[in-house]
Amino acid sequence: MDFSKQKMRFTSTHGGDRCEDGWLVLDVRNVDLEGVGQIYISLADVRELAARGDQQADLLKQARSLLGGGDDEPGEGEDE
Repeated sequence: MDFSKQKMRFTSTHGGDRCEDGWLVLDVRNVDLEGVGQIYISLADVRELAARGDQQADLLKQARSLLGGGDDEPGEGEDE
């Protein structure tokens, strides 16, 4: 099974840890995995996602800044 790039994202935070190398998050909520023995993920897609960075965290920081909040405040929806 080939895994769609639209169902992948990169994050630099997970479980309260922050790592510049980050994590690859696979959204499997609407994926039928019955009978799947292997999942193929393009490393080029992984590099591209990592190069774009953690867009969710960046968007949360921008929203906090616009609303007058500090950058170090944990936001709803951020991985802890």
